[in-house]
Amino acid sequence: MRGILLLFIWMYQKLIPHKLKGKGCLFSESCSNHVYRVTKKNGALKGIQALRKRFRDCRSGYRLVETEGDILLITRSGEVFSKKSISPRLLKNERPLKIKE
Repeated sequence: MRGILLLFIWMYQKLIPHKLKGKGCLFSESCSNHVYRVTKKNGALKGIQALRKRFRDCRSGYRLVETEGDILLITRSGEVFSKKSISPRLLKNERPLKIKE
């Protein structure tokens, strides 16, 4: 099962043109690379769980916020990610909402 999932991810990465994949991932590690890494290390079940979680988190409805000099990504599901996890493309192209504490 692990091998089949890894093959599907590899095919997605190699055979689907970038322009058909959408605007790009919110995270610094692309969703497909993240799921591939988790699957390779922990097996197909954990890989599928990682895929479901990323699919839930990596879509519109997110917010970028700046607080105390740090930038955070808050996903639609409410999960919070630090600046190191956020895609450089996203940090470059979007202005975070400033929150004063």
